[in-house]
Amino acid sequence: MRPRNPAIAVDQSALIERPPVLACVILAVGNPDSLIDAVRSIVEQDAPVEIIVVNTGGGNPAASLAAADLNVTVVTHPDILHAGGARNLGIQHANAPIVSFLASDCMAQPGWARRRIEAHSSGALVVSSSVCSMFPKNIAAIAAHIVQRTRRMELIPQRYWLNYGCSYDRSLFLRFGPFREDLRTGEDTDFNDRLRRAGIEFISRPDVRTAHRYETSFWDLLRGHFARGRHRARFMKALPRPVRKKKNAIESLKGSLRTIRRAWQATLPKERWRIILAYPYILLASIAESCGALLDRGDPSRPSSCRQVRILALLAFRNEMAYLPGWFANVSPHVDGVIALDDGSTDGSGDFAAEQSCVLELLRNPANPEHPHQYQLENKRRLIEAAGRHGADWIIVVDADERLERHFRLRALNAVARAEREGISAYSIVFRELWDSADTYRADAVWGKKGRAHFFKWRADHEFDQRRFHNHWAPLNSRRNNTFPRVDLIKYHLRMIRAADRDARRRKFERIDPECLWQPRGYAYLTQTEGIVLQKLESGREYVPLPP
Repeated sequence: MRPRNPAIAVDQSALIERPPVLACVILAVGNPDSLIDAVRSIVEQDAPVEIIVVNTGGGNPAASLAAADLNVTVVTHPDILHAGGARNLGIQHANAPIVSFLASDCMAQPGWARRRIEAHSSGALVVSSSVCSMFPKNIAAIAAHIVQRTRRMELIPQRYWLNYGCSYDRSLFLRFGPFREDLRTGEDTDFNDRLRRAGIEFISRPDVRTAHRYETSFWDLLRGHFARGRHRARFMKALPRPVRKKKNAIESLKGSLRTIRRAWQATLPKERWRIILAYPYILLASIAESCGALLDRGDPSRPSSCRQVRILALLAFRNEMAYLPGWFANVSPHVDGVIALDDGSTDGSGDFAAEQSCVLELLRNPANPEHPHQYQLENKRRLIEAAGRHGADWIIVVDADERLERHFRLRALNAVARAEREGISAYSIVFRELWDSADTYRADAVWGKKGRAHFFKWRADHEFDQRRFHNHWAPLNSRRNNTFPRVDLIKYHLRMIRAADRDARRRKFERIDPECLWQPRGYAYLTQTEGIVLQKLESGREYVPLPP
């Protein structure tokens, strides 16, 4: 354990007077022993940093850190979350305008924070960093470092550089949404791809160095890379165009030769003897990784049939700029693309949607002062036909004032697996009306039973519900026993939070359906509060980002 150096330690109490511009989210599972070193490496930076420790899977990191005289913010979650979920938790609790991340098995090197801040102060939205080994003289650690992170070595030629270990301007999470929480690995790859498609520039700073804790024994090296091969195979299979295991394994072996060549270029001449000594370990680690990829049998919790499912979101809107930024931030991480329809907006909603990288196709209707509901059925038809053109397997319908729960995609994939086993083609999902605040929903009487048939399999023979109002999105020929099976997926409705919005909603429906032909129970219940029961959002099933 590295001793604390009081000469360069930042006084955390000073942060009250001078709020830091950089937050560091330290990710841990089960309160590992290495967490104290990771936190201390940030505390000792020569620039103020807001520190948030996110620990999932049990343990008491707050007590451990307090015993080590480290007073930082600690966020815990009883279940083990994938890295994307832990990252998002940290972002929610951070206040600084720039957010960075550090794994608990890593340590930030001197200048790590200051150089990031310098790059962001010069206008960078994303700053990537390099990786070094915490054990530079151990042969197994050298081999692991070369196999895993050659293209993030400090001296690697720029043409080989990979932009990882990034810090982000907070505005990017509002524009492009949070990290995906259903991916076991590759959540940063997915998020960075969203940024690249939108033309966001990545600034590389090799002098921002993170020391990684690698395996230090030969057998640990082989076991670790065998597991990496399995995980890599699953990630490749989850891509929109899956990579076959055999090809993945062959590429891994070929890559070992390129890796050694690049590592040679990225190492000072006087240090290259270490690469020569580590060569047998590098070769065997690459073989172990290839074997892991070939022998992988898949993740039993996620059947292979559902990993390749293409889920598209449908969005029809009219003058919804108050809701659209939050919609894209919430929905885009859960789907493989969005088909949107601008129903004659005049507030810039259409242009905003056209700028979003996840939008595969934007349909437009001309501005029309007449009642927008007259085109509802035709709008649905156009959206579903467009989803078919873009290869949708399943469709989720989400209005501009609706949000998906935080683990929606993972739960949706499990629902698809169930659908394939049981022959289901459409689901009714849980529909919760938020009431009085953004984290409280109404649960009494009919409010706790609401559902919407908004998650369904795309089919060319889609039978549309011809009713003028309150019609189903899901195809009628996908019903079972004249209904849609209910599934435990949650969608939240924001436009019932304020009393004024509830009153407006009631007046709208009473105007377009004055005789209650399309809803016999009428619309007065939308504003009635007798016997009201409100419940807080369940932990792990809330939605992000929460509106102000």
